[in-house]
Amino acid sequence: MAALGAALVPGAQPAVAAGCTWAMTPLALPAPYTSSEVYAAAEGGWFVGAVRGPDAYSQVRWHGGQVVSSFRLVEVRDINSSGDVVGDGGDR
Repeated sequence: MAALGAALVPGAQPAVAAGCTWAMTPLALPAPYTSSEVYAAAEGGWFVGAVRGPDAYSQVRWHGGQVVSSFRLVEVRDINSSGDVVGDGGDR
């Protein structure tokens, strides 16, 4: 999942993974997430994406257009006023 997570950072070029289809996905997500910033790997109809909320990146899983789970990524990172991720990215 770590390799997948690296490719999911908004602004990064999605990597090509065997058996996965990478795309910018126009999925309607619950607030505070923005659907325009979802990169996803699709495999068997399941999706995992990284989305940017107001103060952190989160990871979401969804299937059939419905969010199945969502959790905040636990990293020592901040988003500055320009929306860029800053910090060392280490675990808390």
